[in-house]
Amino acid sequence: MEIRDIMTVIIKDIFLPVICVALMCCIAYPICNKTDGFDFFRFWIIVGFPFGIRRMFLWLIPHGYGISGTMGIVGLNCIVGGIIGGFVIMALVIKGAFSLIRIIVCVFKGKTTFGQVVQR
Repeated sequence: MEIRDIMTVIIKDIFLPVICVALMCCIAYPICNKTDGFDFFRFWIIVGFPFGIRRMFLWLIPHGYGISGTMGIVGLNCIVGGIIGGFVIMALVIKGAFSLIRIIVCVFKGKTTFGQVVQR
């Protein structure tokens, strides 16, 4: 891997997802922290909402309903989109971990790509 490729992978696969998830966790923590305890389900939905809602409006489109049916479908989209987004967040974190491991292995083995070894 070249330095430019390594920096692209670090920024795109590691830093941006981690920063987005950390920002959403910082926003959602005060909302979900109550005197009774911490509401993990609400935290999962709020943090996962931006990552999963675009997928939900492709499946359940509020069309041909009245105002109450449309609001119900939008609410269902928000809840299910937040749950799906939680799984998307886990996939992004796992992808970032594998990218970090791949970069470390390539740098320590002296490979520019996975198939070529640098001639020294």
